[in-house]
Amino acid sequence: MPADDHVRAGGTAARDLDIVDAHAHLINLEALDYPWIRHRSAVLEALLDNYYDAAHDYGVGRYRSDTAGERPARWVACEFGAADPVAEAGSG
Repeated sequence: MPADDHVRAGGTAARDLDIVDAHAHLINLEALDYPWIRHRSAVLEALLDNYYDAAHDYGVGRYRSDTAGERPARWVACEFGAADPVAEAGSG
């Protein structure tokens, strides 16, 4: 039986459940300052050699494109270290 046909308690198939992405990061390099990108950490680079791969613009349109096959019903945009967290919260 395919995983998406698995029946959950109460008779609901997994494919019929809404998906909620509880942790998504957006980055807007044009509008916001991200000190962690501007001042790279040698320690982070040593621990995680791909840590700074995320240091590029990533907005709602790209998120929706990347998750189109999953169809999340809701998602939560989490902070990603902008210097102004209030501005970051409103930038999505």
